[in-house]
Amino acid sequence: MTCCAFLLAAGMGNRLAPLTAHWPKPMMPLGNYESLIESIIRRIEKAGISEFGVNTHYLRECLEPHLKECVPSIRIFPEAELLNTGGPLIHARAFLSAHDSFLIHNGDILSDLDLNALIATHETEGNLFTLALIEGPENRILTRLNNDGATSILDVGGRLNIALENPRMMTYMGIGVFSKKFLNYLPKDVQNYDIRLAFVDAIRAGEKVGGYCVPGNTKWCDLGTLDKYLEHALKMRTKCDENANEKFAIQRLAEQGSARAFYRLTARGESVVLMRSYSGDPDFERFVAFAQFLREAGVGVPQIYGVNKDNLSVLMEDLGDATILNFFTPDQKGFDLYSKVVQSLVHFNTAHHRVSLDDVSAVRLFDYDYLRWETNYFKTQLLERHFNLKFTPEENAILEAEFDGLATRVLNQEKVWMHRDCQSQNILQQNGEIRWVDFQGGRLGPIGYDVMALLYDPYVKIPPEWRAQLMSIYYHEYDRICGGISFDETAFHAMCVEAGLQRLMQALGAYGFLSYEKGKRKYLDFIPTALQSLDAILSQTTAFPFLKLTIKKLLNKEG
Repeated sequence: MTCCAFLLAAGMGNRLAPLTAHWPKPMMPLGNYESLIESIIRRIEKAGISEFGVNTHYLRECLEPHLKECVPSIRIFPEAELLNTGGPLIHARAFLSAHDSFLIHNGDILSDLDLNALIATHETEGNLFTLALIEGPENRILTRLNNDGATSILDVGGRLNIALENPRMMTYMGIGVFSKKFLNYLPKDVQNYDIRLAFVDAIRAGEKVGGYCVPGNTKWCDLGTLDKYLEHALKMRTKCDENANEKFAIQRLAEQGSARAFYRLTARGESVVLMRSYSGDPDFERFVAFAQFLREAGVGVPQIYGVNKDNLSVLMEDLGDATILNFFTPDQKGFDLYSKVVQSLVHFNTAHHRVSLDDVSAVRLFDYDYLRWETNYFKTQLLERHFNLKFTPEENAILEAEFDGLATRVLNQEKVWMHRDCQSQNILQQNGEIRWVDFQGGRLGPIGYDVMALLYDPYVKIPPEWRAQLMSIYYHEYDRICGGISFDETAFHAMCVEAGLQRLMQALGAYGFLSYEKGKRKYLDFIPTALQSLDAILSQTTAFPFLKLTIKKLLNKEG
């Protein structure tokens, strides 16, 4: 008895979007460094089958080279139009009929089903076809347990209207063994055809058809949805030899302060990143809109390959892990890197000069209320919650007045397109180019905010003497791109001081919030450095005396 295998791998994979915007579903990587289709092929080979056929359609130019890598002799049957579940067998009739039987395996099924037992049951029972059945979510196969222990299939999908007192309904696993005689129940001409029609015709004709009811501990999953794919693909992750060629891999990336989840997927050596937002994330659509806007403006943000609003996910270009923190050195090389970043930041901040914002959704202004929210965040989450400061009504009134004055000054600055979280972990260098991520907080706001966030980044120890030089580089690059500006460099420095205070207080408030509210205690480590930077900026102005005194007291206490 000869048996071949036929893999159904032509589908669009719409339920797995946005992953399938870039690769076909059978090429999705698993944690054991194989693709889904390769994992299926290797299991079938272990059952003693060496001849394979497969249908292809969606992104076949990606899938077919991989199939040839898995099985060089594989027979590929491309479909100009999708042929459903039965049409592919008509298309491959000559290949299938050259064998006594053939195993059909859906290309999106992950299972540890004993294929040898399935094939043996088919041959022992002498069935026309034997379907692997399981108690599952789609129980549409009507079965009967015979006296000899075999399982007969009586109906599929209720088409024969058979009424039984205690019907036993089962789910077809997408895996079955078929005698070549089954091909006689298919139309002669290649067409879009549902295989279940042939199932019913065979039953109606009195053919012996059966089921192989798998043991209850059998693992089986249709990896058709994003949630199921991520759950099961990550479970399979194993330790790989560090010298191994990870052509297929999936891993969850380490999160920072965000509540979003990020995954890196690699197929045939090419990698992409999947971002999944949480339910109700107000920045999900902003991220997509801003990515398109910034990319059109020539800013180095990742290319978006696919978006699925239903599961709040985005598939995008993988920019790697090399943040500018990885490249930083406190020498001329490091200064040159930061000069490059500053010039790229100007390009980012002036994106709205090159592309209209009229079609960009959810554009926000960094208005007075938001500026005051930031300083209140600093007061409640850092001063009161972390340092347990208690202000008298008079002290509180003085502090609030200083915050009001700061917000008014910052509000009157030149407006740019802000990144809003411009720090080293959100800036990468890839192939010598500066790339930007985590920009969904973008809005129109003060010119000094982003550059000061960069220069007083608590994660990087930038030599203090660099800051004035880098601010000057920013100023002249901004003047050049804008074709002349109305304020001189001294005025720009004053803007930076004010916006820098605003930014450092926001960051310190975030460190308190993330540490105590979200349990991310690592952010406590950055409070001393950020507090020292806030003090350094305050020393550059004669304003805000009460805030100055408060920070000095905290630093003396910390010291």
